[in-house]
Amino acid sequence: MPLMRRQTFSQSRNIPNSRLQEAAVTLSRLWALVLRQAKQNLMLTPPAFTSPPPANKWDKRFLSLAEEVAKWSKDPSTKVGCVIVDPDTNRVMGVGYNGFPRGMCDHKELYEDRETKYSRTIHAEVNAVLNSNRTENCTAYVTAPPCTNCALTLIQSGIQRVVSVAPSRDLLSRWGESINKTKGFFAEVEVEYEEIE
Repeated sequence: MPLMRRQTFSQSRNIPNSRLQEAAVTLSRLWALVLRQAKQNLMLTPPAFTSPPPANKWDKRFLSLAEEVAKWSKDPSTKVGCVIVDPDTNRVMGVGYNGFPRGMCDHKELYEDRETKYSRTIHAEVNAVLNSNRTENCTAYVTAPPCTNCALTLIQSGIQRVVSVAPSRDLLSRWGESINKTKGFFAEVEVEYEEIE
C-alpha cells in the first residue's frame, strides 16, 4: 500500500506559499494596529462631567425608587440600590441592593468585619441584573456610580443607559479612579452614562 502524503491547505487549494505568507503578514500587521488603537482608546481619560443635564421626571422617579430599595440593605455603612427599567414602557424589570446572597447567614456581626463583609457581598447592580425579567436595551438607575466589576456586568447584560446619583467628594476621594475606569468602559461600548445631582 503506497504512503499517502498529507496535503497542506495551500496545496489542496493551489495557493502559492508566498501569497499565504503575505496574507499572514498583512493580517498580523492589521491585528497589531487594532490592538494599538484599542490600547490608546482605553488610556483616554473620559471627559470630566461638568454640569449634569436636567433630569427628566422619570429619571428622578426611578432614582428615588433606587434610593428606597437601597434602604433594604443591611450594610450599616454603605447602602446602594439599583432599579432596571424598560425605557420604552417605563416598567420596572428588576431591583437589587447590596447584601449577602440568599440563604447565607447575615447577622450584624458579619457586616462589622470589613474583610468578611466584602467577601460575602453582592453589589446592588449584580443583584438587580440577577433579579430582572429582562435587561437588554434597558436603563439601570443606581444610587452610586458602579464599580468596574458592576459596570462590566451591566455591559454584558445589555444595559444601554446608566443613570447614577452624582458621587460625593468623599466617595470620589476613595473611589475616583474606579469611577473614571467605569466611565471609560461605558464610553468604549457606547453605553450612555449620566450622573444626576
